[in-house]
Amino acid sequence: MNVKKLVVNFAKENGLDLASGGGFKEPKNWDGEYGQESLGIILHDGGDMAPYINLDYECYSLEEKFTRFLSKHGLYHEPCTCWYTAIYKI
Repeated sequence: MNVKKLVVNFAKENGLDLASGGGFKEPKNWDGEYGQESLGIILHDGGDMAPYINLDYECYSLEEKFTRFLSKHGLYHEPCTCWYTAIYKI
């Protein structure tokens, strides 16, 4: 399963610019405090993906949409900070 491809496809299908918040990082290329054991990191600070991930935006229906999408693929997201989130296998 290519998690990056799934996230890129989700962004495209929803007219989102994944790069607007910083993009997607592979865990091997990640030096953040959290998420090194994940399948990938989404940087979303102020970007198009932020309302789909960060509950501070209070866009619960969008967050639920992304959660359902990931769940359908056996994945979940775990916010690490308010600006990046890790993706894990359920």
